Amino acid sequence: MSISCYALCNLCDQLAHRQEVIPYSTKMAGLQPLKVVHSCCAALVQLKAGRLDSYRDTCRTMLKQFGDTKTVAEGHWVVWTCLLGPEAVDDYAPVVRLAEQAVEADPTSEPYLKTLGAILYRAGRAEQAVKRLTEANKLIEDQDTESRSSPAFTWYFLAMAHHKFEHDAEAKKWLGKATEWTDKVLREHENRTTHVPWNRRLTLKVLKKEAMLDLRADKPAGQAVPDTIRQPTNNPLDRGKPEN
Repeated sequence: MSISCYALCNLCDQLAHRQEVIPYSTKMAGLQPLKVVHSCCAALVQLKAGRLDSYRDTCRTMLKQFGDTKTVAEGHWVVWTCLLGPEAVDDYAPVVRLAEQAVEADPTSEPYLKTLGAILYRAGRAEQAVKRLTEANKLIEDQDTESRSSPAFTWYFLAMAHHKFEHDAEAKKWLGKATEWTDKVLREHENRTTHVPWNRRLTLKVLKKEAMLDLRADKPAGQAVPDTIRQPTNNPLDRGKPEN
């Protein structure tokens, strides 16, 4: 029986076997190196499980394989994978170029603007990151229909970027907005009133944890930060393609 890396990761997430899936997802990504999404799925479960070295190895391998791609979708997945955690690659310049190429191809794409802003933050270019993330958020606010991508991704990076400038009020505002939205959609998924793909749920948890720790690091004792999210219960298998 054949099974995709995405389906395997989803199955193990539902069964709470996240540690066990890591070697298999990594192997599957290696067996199908031309399928960039498989590597993205492997990297996400590695990061969620705290396997930072494995995550970074996957990012560097993806950049080596797809760093010169002319396909916007492939480049987007490389960038997305590299922005999920800190210090994913030694040199962010080629990753930033891939993100810039996507925005040049579609300047009004909220996912591409968000991705560019986030990778600029990872590259240590916080001022440019805030500019691009703010542009992405404006598109989120202007949209008549709900985006396929989570707006909380943009808000978490806005919180962390503003925190770099010691804009405490702005950072707290965006973190609160992001965590409120995260808690809401995960609770709805748990209650089965909506469906959130497994990779989106893991990404929300990963970014929430990082943002909360980042803002908490400089907080005086006793200053409140948002509560941690309630863990969803097991649901029937998710189906479909990964969505960021």
